[in-house]
Amino acid sequence: MPPGTDEGIDGFVGLRMAATIKRRTWIDRYRSPLDGKMKQIKLGEWPALPFAAAIAAWEEQCRIRSSGLDVALNRKLERQRLLEQQFEASRPPYTVRMACPDYYNEHIRKARKTKGAELVKYMFEQYLAPIENIEVKNAPSASSCFSRLPTFPRWQASFAAN
Repeated sequence: MPPGTDEGIDGFVGLRMAATIKRRTWIDRYRSPLDGKMKQIKLGEWPALPFAAAIAAWEEQCRIRSSGLDVALNRKLERQRLLEQQFEASRPPYTVRMACPDYYNEHIRKARKTKGAELVKYMFEQYLAPIENIEVKNAPSASSCFSRLPTFPRWQASFAAN
């Protein structure tokens, strides 16, 4: 079989052998039961996968497809899922130190007056040091954090007057 060719195997619809300069590969070419598109999957390489084993693998793929599954699509989705997991693992954790400026810039500055926004910024700078390196998903609730803050006599006096 010359390199660059791919030939179907008589009697086994979709089973093919593709040849390149370095290897011969068993391929199952089929129409997807889900979307009707032509797809193909690699069954193995010859001579590591002999003819009889290639037929057995092809029959197994036919059986799986007849149950309504698309093996190529499942493999593609699995690869995408693994890539997403690797991407998530490579990203640094989103910490409280990262979240506070995001919250301040995207919400506080837009929703509060200047004096209130500056107060929140001051509180972030002064009181978040103990928890700033904790991941947001593992951060304690706000009520448990702010219950440990020192009291502010100047503020308490102004609140008492109102």
